[in-house]
Amino acid sequence: IDGSGLAYRSASSVDRRIGVIRGIDNYTHLQHLDLSQNSIKDLTLLKGLKHILKLNLSNNCVATIKCWDSVEEGDAVFPVLTHLIMDSNSLTELRPLPFKSLKVVSFRGNDIKTCQEFTGHESIESLDLSGNQIKTVAGLANLPLLAKLDLSSNQIEDINGLGELPALKEFSLAKNKLQAMEGPWQELASAPLVTLDLSGNLLEEAKPLEVLRRLAKLRHLGVAGNPFMLAGESAVVDVLVCHWRLSTIDGQPVTAELLARAGQANVAMLVEAREKAKAEEEAAAA
Repeated sequence: IDGSGLAYRSASSVDRRIGVIRGIDNYTHLQHLDLSQNSIKDLTLLKGLKHILKLNLSNNCVATIKCWDSVEEGDAVFPVLTHLIMDSNSLTELRPLPFKSLKVVSFRGNDIKTCQEFTGHESIESLDLSGNQIKTVAGLANLPLLAKLDLSSNQIEDINGLGELPALKEFSLAKNKLQAMEGPWQELASAPLVTLDLSGNLLEEAKPLEVLRRLAKLRHLGVAGNPFMLAGESAVVDVLVCHWRLSTIDGQPVTAELLARAGQANVAMLVEAREKAKAEEEAAAA
């Protein structure tokens, strides 16, 4: 079919066992395209779709999007693309995304191991990299409009390298390998971060969460599934000692009773610290 004389705005070929894209470049007016659940590997022919707004290529066999790099200056690929969904493919790296209008990006469930070559993006508002093999977040920076970042179900041990996220509101690090809370949390303090999910990590105690006090707007925190949470309600109190402005912990509202217990625990800790310091001074003077 020659689509050059037609003006289709939307097309869907889901689960059609497509391996090779043919003829799609004739449908130059397409704005919405869903080719999910196929066996596509090569995306080169999609480059001619200058009007595409939303592109879904989930559940295919794509190993790289390098073919979408602009060849010449002024030869913009997908200049108006706002939504790019490529979940469950075979991507191994997060490359630069030269699509200037992007707002929503999802690479969930790929095999991405590095973000090092990613140079940021001026307009992305939501980025989902969950379910990959990421160990370091180096390269995830310079995202001035990013409001939602999902890095859950990776291999992350710290967030060193993360930066320049002034609009971040929701951040998931659930199901990673965090044993401490190393990273640029001070820089994130200037962001309007309200929701943070740290559930399913390797935190042995609540104390590392003290760094979250810098996040003055944080209200919702997930910590379930960390070893220290085996202590039950007393662990919840310990979390509140670390950050007393929380409204919910693991989806449960923070009650006045819990806040009171956290206040008492905090006072006891301060008294203990003063007594310890005094004893050390006396021992040094003896």
